Amino acid sequence: MSEDSKELARAGSFGMEVHFHDNHCIKSSFVKVLTGMIFDIAGKLEAKGGMIGHVKLIAQTDAGFVKMSVVDIRLGVETVDELKGDMSKKGSIKLMAVVLGLEDGTVEETVEEALTHLGGCMEYHLAGHDCDHDH
Repeated sequence: MSEDSKELARAGSFGMEVHFHDNHCIKSSFVKVLTGMIFDIAGKLEAKGGMIGHVKLIAQTDAGFVKMSVVDIRLGVETVDELKGDMSKKGSIKLMAVVLGLEDGTVEETVEEALTHLGGCMEYHLAGHDCDHDH
């Protein structure tokens, strides 16, 4: 989306990538944490007066991937779960939100605040951070 079209649509957007390791949640808990996080992002963006274009994530792990999308909180979270086995020890999560009626900074703040959902399952950090472990 170009800056001109974003301005005309009064749209805010933000995307980020998070790397995780030492995940100790079994598959069902991992998916539940991601579902809670993306639903929390969408709900808070709507509560702040935004109209969801989309909130999406993809978690790519050593055991497969999970894709999630919310276009309206009343419709819930659409999930494609391609995780194999019961554990994913490491990987990355890419998040993207596009919202009408909110500024980029508000969208960014809301997405970053929701990362706290991950803390109960794994160690994580933003992509671009120098670290000692393999991704």
